Amino acid sequence: MGDAQVFSLAERLKRRREELGLSQAQAARELDVARTAYRLWEMEAAQPQPDRWRLISRWLGVSITTMLLADELEESAGPRSAQVTQDFDRVGRDWSLPLSDPSEFFIRAHDLVREGVEKGFVTTDHAEELQSTFRRIEQERIGAESEGWEPTRFARELRADVHAPKAAREALAFVAGDLAADSQRDAQLLINELVANSVVHGPTSRIGKVGIVIDVNRARLRVEVIDAAQQPPTLVTDRETGGYGLQLVDRLASRWDTERTGPGNLTWFEIDLSAPGAMRERR
Repeated sequence: MGDAQVFSLAERLKRRREELGLSQAQAARELDVARTAYRLWEMEAAQPQPDRWRLISRWLGVSITTMLLADELEESAGPRSAQVTQDFDRVGRDWSLPLSDPSEFFIRAHDLVREGVEKGFVTTDHAEELQSTFRRIEQERIGAESEGWEPTRFARELRADVHAPKAAREALAFVAGDLAADSQRDAQLLINELVANSVVHGPTSRIGKVGIVIDVNRARLRVEVIDAAQQPPTLVTDRETGGYGLQLVDRLASRWDTERTGPGNLTWFEIDLSAPGAMRERR
């Protein structure tokens, strides 16, 4: 039987992301970390901090031990890494218990290595390699904490012309590029319909404007469209009279409404999102 192939953390992250059909920005949201930090992980230019290990291991479908050892010992220990991982897991410590502080992870790790040596599951040579791995990671944690995913708000005025819907879609793609593909698709369709509706029914002068506000937080995406139309948009069901835009909003949005604001209208919709770091079932 040949030696088991060992993949680095960067390779594991990329393989898993491609398996799920995600962009780096979308993977970053799922792991509750900044886009830049995730990109550096895949480039092997930085290591995740200990407060991310459990979430990453769940996302990859491997144990924390396997993830750490494969990344550290692939070059220095070669095929022995797989055996070290197996021996290390035999001790049976429950790594799923909650950690109140990142430093607690390293306390458990060092204790587990010592316990493995005492019980004969880990050799002294392997123990030194493991202890060295944990010390290096702990030092890196102190110097570079991972930045968490942050809410974003974007507001802009667009000229009320045929180019406004495209400009609104591009703004949404920039602000909400880390959302799941289905949420992005629905939001792109809805902001296009609302802005196009504002252009058609708003002032026809060259100074006509359409305002958009895009707000993304951990639980939902909210889009507001503000125009100077004299009449508020109306949801209709008669196909001969049009009104398809609001029918789509009513069908796809988690919630929506429209109201008069000053001389014009404010129409908004919200789409509920899975929170960053939440594990979702996929087919």
